[in-house]
Amino acid sequence: MGDRMDSKLWQPSILAEIPDHNYDPALPETSAITQGQTIKKFFEGYENSSKRAQSENGDSLYLRFKENWPAQEDHFAEILPNQYKDMMANLPLTQYTSRDGVLNLASRLPESFVRIDLGPRLWGGYAKSTYNLQYNVSDAVHVMVHANTGDSSNDALEILRNSGCNEDLIKSQGSNSSKLGALWNVFHPKDSEKIKEFVNKNIKDPKKKPRDPLWVGTMYLKEKMLEKLKTEHGITPWTFVQNLGDGVLIPSGSPYQVKILCSSTFVQSEFVSPEHMKESSKLSFSDVLNDDRLQVKNVVFHACKDALSVLENPSDSHTEK
Repeated sequence: MGDRMDSKLWQPSILAEIPDHNYDPALPETSAITQGQTIKKFFEGYENSSKRAQSENGDSLYLRFKENWPAQEDHFAEILPNQYKDMMANLPLTQYTSRDGVLNLASRLPESFVRIDLGPRLWGGYAKSTYNLQYNVSDAVHVMVHANTGDSSNDALEILRNSGCNEDLIKSQGSNSSKLGALWNVFHPKDSEKIKEFVNKNIKDPKKKPRDPLWVGTMYLKEKMLEKLKTEHGITPWTFVQNLGDGVLIPSGSPYQVKILCSSTFVQSEFVSPEHMKESSKLSFSDVLNDDRLQVKNVVFHACKDALSVLENPSDSHTEK
């Protein structure tokens, strides 16, 4: 995707000027960045490690964007209109991923309904920062739009070796280290229940065990924990590297985690595929979430209505989506 997108729009100097409307220094949880830092502070240290925020003992903090930022519907398009257009114009598999795609069931809702919030959202962090194991109600595509190659983790290739990547992949990344971005572990949706049990079983403090550890992103599974999961349950993830410009598609309900290998920025856009509607419904109506953010029943009803109208009036099918 990077070959088609306008890289100038995704430079840190431009993103550093994003307005941080909701930030309140007295309330760290209002920040878009971990550790209560501002967006501007994050990008100041993105390419210059000497300007990074530090902990009380003087160590540099591995900052990253929090999940689901911005949270407000269509806020991304308001604060980054040119970047929004660039992303939407270059999505892969547009029948699924575009807002009016024929196989994006979110497009089936009539205009009189409240629009489903499908992003985009901004991700990213410094080398060695991680996104904990989690899953989403909807499908999503994550595009790596910028990488600060001067900040790659010195032991990045060793991380790949310990993570289960095959030797051919490690060799190819070694000769392509200037674009090295993030390490992904992605699991099949059918394994999510066993993974949740495994995570809660390995949380030492019983008071900190959530009902759904994947929904709240409780833990990042390091190499030893991944091996333990394989030994105890026979569950292994797809493990791969995302390079600059790559887009990664994650199905609804698929548990995944990300380790950033060099300071990188990503943009995420969501969609609702018919193939994964079963998983979307399961999560939407679970007793944990109980939040039909995707308006699943309305989406299914109107998608079926559209399909039936085409079957009953095939001569008018060209007027349908």
